[in-house]
Amino acid sequence: MSSITITPERQKTLDFSEGYFKAGLSLVVNRCNKSVTSTKDLMGRSVGTTKGTTSDKYVQNLKTNGAKITIKQYAGEREMLSSLRDGDVDVVVNGSINSGVILKRASDLKFAGELIQPEFIGVAVKKGDRELLKTVNGVIQEFRSQGRLNSLFERWLNSQQG
Repeated sequence: MSSITITPERQKTLDFSEGYFKAGLSLVVNRCNKSVTSTKDLMGRSVGTTKGTTSDKYVQNLKTNGAKITIKQYAGEREMLSSLRDGDVDVVVNGSINSGVILKRASDLKFAGELIQPEFIGVAVKKGDRELLKTVNGVIQEFRSQGRLNSLFERWLNSQQG
């Protein structure tokens, strides 16, 4: 099972379980960067995103609405983070779950500011597959009621939400 953000656009072609985790987007910078602490600080900077993600859509929307930023799109997180480390971009916008996992091992990077654009994570299933959706929701509810979701979130994400 992989995390996927529940969005109205995706709901047109997929069915989703109930949201089991509130995540969002995060700003990630090099640890020595003290000048980026919120989205307001993106003006005049180069911003990296992974092409086709909700992070990419968010940054594109900022630019469309007048933000003076340079956007660099990457095929994957590894390439994007290498560019951040190399100074090719000033900041990256990425999903907070993936960022949290990465930052547990990357002492040279850090979060900059608070969670932006909160969104729920769920399980996607084929549109119309009600039986599978019912099963998935049942497992999520069972894990939640037994405290197993929180245990998993604490272990892997240093977060409690289940």
